[in-house]
Amino acid sequence: MSKELTAVLAAVVLSGLLSAAAVAAEKRPETEMEAAVDAAKKANVDLPSDLQLKYVWSLPLKAHIVDPGRVWIIGDYVVAVSRDRYLHLIRRADGVALWVVELEDMPMYDPVITSQALYVVVKNRVVAIHLTEGEVVWRLEPDFAVSSAPVVKEPDFYIGGWDKRLHALELRSTERVYYKSKIEEETLRSKRYYFFKSWHLTTKGHVSASPQEFENFIYFPSEDGHLYSISRDGDVRYAAATQGPIKSAATIRSDKAFVGSSDFSLYCFNRLTGSEIWHFPTGADVFAQPYVDKASNMVYCPSNNNGVFGVDERSGSMVWQIEDAEEILGVSKDVIYLGLRHNRLLAVEKTTGTALWISLLRGTRYFVMNHNNWSLAEKPEPAQVFLMLDGNVLCCLKELGRELGPVIEAKPAEAKKPAEGEKKPAEGEKKPAEPAKQPAGDAAAGGEGKS
Repeated sequence: MSKELTAVLAAVVLSGLLSAAAVAAEKRPETEMEAAVDAAKKANVDLPSDLQLKYVWSLPLKAHIVDPGRVWIIGDYVVAVSRDRYLHLIRRADGVALWVVELEDMPMYDPVITSQALYVVVKNRVVAIHLTEGEVVWRLEPDFAVSSAPVVKEPDFYIGGWDKRLHALELRSTERVYYKSKIEEETLRSKRYYFFKSWHLTTKGHVSASPQEFENFIYFPSEDGHLYSISRDGDVRYAAATQGPIKSAATIRSDKAFVGSSDFSLYCFNRLTGSEIWHFPTGADVFAQPYVDKASNMVYCPSNNNGVFGVDERSGSMVWQIEDAEEILGVSKDVIYLGLRHNRLLAVEKTTGTALWISLLRGTRYFVMNHNNWSLAEKPEPAQVFLMLDGNVLCCLKELGRELGPVIEAKPAEAKKPAEGEKKPAEGEKKPAEPAKQPAGDAAAGGEGKS
């Protein structure tokens, strides 16, 4: 074979290889972030280049304007109520709008979702909406002024009242069957629902925060400054005292109960006895429910105009404070996402308070608070962050490809032997951590009451 022919064949082979490489490059699968960026562009969602979260979905609500405080993340769902009184139920995973129901008025308190229904208080009436069909099943008005969202353990409802009581109501129903008189053929059935009053407990202050249920006990705060623990039968176990009115819900985890008070403090009580374990001074009112992360032994506490604190769940000592933070937007295995003033999103290493990155989300109307309780999920997943964009578009962002694995509760490190000449700490004594700061229908009445 001549040299000229060899050179020609080599050139042909090289050209073919280069063409194949070019085709392979064109078919190269996009990275996770590139695919998310392309999807955001197709949805006309403009996100900053320094944002280290990926776009998941967006849902234009168009003329249904949704104001701040009218979007809730509840389990597998997103609930949004627009100014024109339409309630939207949206699937959290992919943003699919499941159904829309028109309400008589704006909800008075946060919605509640169970496996059967979505419950919302409108015009002092509890409204039950079928979870899958989106149809109103019943509307019932208690014989007292409702002051909180209910905690629901079907058929039982525990609801705060402006009469300073916690009311226990049982949902009951009667059914009528109509027949044709001659051939006795069933023609019509009608069901009537009503509340049966099981019991009530009187406190010395308004019950304005939602009750919580845990292991068949109800925990509810009162503006008389106490956190009450009461059985589902109405027997009081204890009333744990703080030094100011309590206006936010408690968080119950394992053997502890956490609640913020208007006395500028976050409290930790023994859940079984009500004895105080510790209290932490926040320097401002605590009107938001604390977030407890048992996997890292941390409690995250938003305070009124004084930032968000990371507190050691065991000792009650401050680990970090983000002074410019306003709300918790999501938590995952290693990171807590915080909403800062002026539409800034901050990612923080949750056990040290180290700022990982910050992004200014222009075009964002507001962030949506999300206490996702990742460590309680059977299959922990990457954190999601929700925001309402200009143009009334609800948007979901997500962490990039984080495999969280099984949840393992953090354990205290083994005690080390003190160095020579170092004083050995007394039993039970803990070395305080250095805080890290980062700037930046008709109801029927019946039953009995307890007071």
